[in-house]
Amino acid sequence: MKSVQRTRLMLSTLGLLSCLTTVMPSAAAAAYPGDGPAPLRSLKQFGARGDGVSDDTPALQKALGQSDQFCLDGEGLTYSVNGTLRITKNLCLVNIRLEQRQVPYDTSAMIKGDCPAISDPAIVVSCGDPALVGDAPAELQAYLNVRTLLVRPDDVRRDISVFMDKVVIDKGNDPRSGSRTDAAGIWIDHAKGVVLTDVEITGAGKGYGLFISASSDVTLTRLNVHDLTWAPYAGDADLTMAGVAASGWNTFPIREFRYAGQDGLTQGGFKGVRVQEQISCVTIASSNHVVFRDATIERCGAEFAEGFIPWQADGLTVGGTSSDLTIEGDTRIASTWEGIDLIGGNDGIDQVHIRGATISDSFSFGVKWGYKVSNSILEDTNITNAGLAGVVIYGPVRSVAVNDVRISGIGSVNFPTGVSSPWDGNKVGLLIAAGANPGTRETYPQGVEIDGLSVNGGPHCHRGYLNEGGSQIRIAGSRLTNCNFSSKLD
Repeated sequence: MKSVQRTRLMLSTLGLLSCLTTVMPSAAAAAYPGDGPAPLRSLKQFGARGDGVSDDTPALQKALGQSDQFCLDGEGLTYSVNGTLRITKNLCLVNIRLEQRQVPYDTSAMIKGDCPAISDPAIVVSCGDPALVGDAPAELQAYLNVRTLLVRPDDVRRDISVFMDKVVIDKGNDPRSGSRTDAAGIWIDHAKGVVLTDVEITGAGKGYGLFISASSDVTLTRLNVHDLTWAPYAGDADLTMAGVAASGWNTFPIREFRYAGQDGLTQGGFKGVRVQEQISCVTIASSNHVVFRDATIERCGAEFAEGFIPWQADGLTVGGTSSDLTIEGDTRIASTWEGIDLIGGNDGIDQVHIRGATISDSFSFGVKWGYKVSNSILEDTNITNAGLAGVVIYGPVRSVAVNDVRISGIGSVNFPTGVSSPWDGNKVGLLIAAGANPGTRETYPQGVEIDGLSVNGGPHCHRGYLNEGGSQIRIAGSRLTNCNFSSKLD
C-alpha cells in the first residue's frame, strides 16, 4: 500500500534523529537559532537541585523559558514539580526524571449527596451536592488540570518541535487528582516534528499519560506508559467490584467537575455523569504521520477495594481527524479497559497500520474500530483475554483488513482475585456491529476483508465471529474453535 511505503520512507528519515549522545542531533536542531546543534545546558545552571526533595518548579520553569536556545540536560537526576510546567517554544529535554508533588485538594466538602443511575453519557445531573458560589478555587482548578509538561505554542498558527530522550514522568501518588479531559503527564499541542525516545510515564491521577494533538511527523520509540491509576474524588462512592457490577460496568455514576457555563450549567461544581474512561494511557488526536515503534502500555485502571482493576482506562486511543499512523515492532499492551481504540470524528481516521502487536487482558475490547475509520489494516497481532470481544468493528467504517490475527481467551480477564468473566451476554472473537452513516441510507461497516483469523475462544466465548449487519464482508482462511455457542462463520 502507498501509505505503508510513505510511512517507511518517513521512518528511515526520522530514524536519524534518535542518536542523541551529548548534544542534540543537527537534523533535530534545524529549528533552533544558529547553524549548529543547540548547546547542551545542565538544569543546575538554572538553579535546579535535582535532589528529588526540593521544589524545582521555579528553576525548571526558568530553564524551559529558554527551551528554544538550549538542549536541557537533567543529568539523570530526579526533579520535584508542583503543578504544571508550561513550554511555548521548541523543546529539547534529555536525561531527566520529573516527579509530580502537587498539593492534594480535599473535595469531600463539595460532595455530599447520592448520584442516581445514569445511562446517557451526554447527561449531567445534580447529585444534591452543595452549590458552588462564584468561581472554583484556584487550588481546585490546579488540582483538576495538572499537566506535568504542557508543550503548546502561544500562537497555534506557529508549530513548534519537540525532542525528548530518556525522560521519565511520574504523575504522583494521588489517584483522585486530575480530570478526564484536562490533566496529563505530557501534553503536546500543535507540534511539527515530535521525536520521543525512551520516554516513560507512570503514576496516579485521572487524565492522559501522553496526549498529542494537532501535530504531525511524530515518532515514538520505546515509549513506556505503565501503572496509571485513578479513583473517584474524595467524598464520592468508593469502588467495589460488586457495587460497580450491580450498576453496570459501563453505566456506573461518578462525579466530574463542571465550570459555570459548561454543559449549559449556571453554576459550577461536581455533577453526576455516567462513567467514561477516566484515563487514557496514550491519546493521539487530530494528528498525521505518526509512528509507534516498540511501545509498552500496561496496567492502566482504577483502584477498587479488591485492588487494581483495568477499568475505564484505555491503552492507546486515536481520535479526531487523523491519518497515516503506524504501530510496529514489539508493541505490547496489557491490562487496560480497551487495548487500542480508534474513534474517528469529523473527517475520520484514515490509513492506520497495526502490525505485530500483542494485546492482553482488555476488560472490554482488545481492538475497537468505530465511528469513521477507513483504509486501515490490523495484521500479525495476538489478542488474549478480552472481556467482550477481541476485535470489534462498528459504525461508518470502510475498506479495512484484518489479516493473520490470533484471538484467544474471549470473555476472561485477569483480576487480583484470579481470572473471571465480568460481563453478561455474548462474548465474541471478532464482532462486526451494524451502524448507519448519518444522513444516508448506507449500511456500515463496508468492505471488511478478513484473512487468516484464528479464534480459540475458551469457556466464555459464544461466537468466534459475528456479523450483525455489515456489508461487503469477505472472509478467507480462518479457523474458529472452542466457542460454546457457535464457531460458525455466519
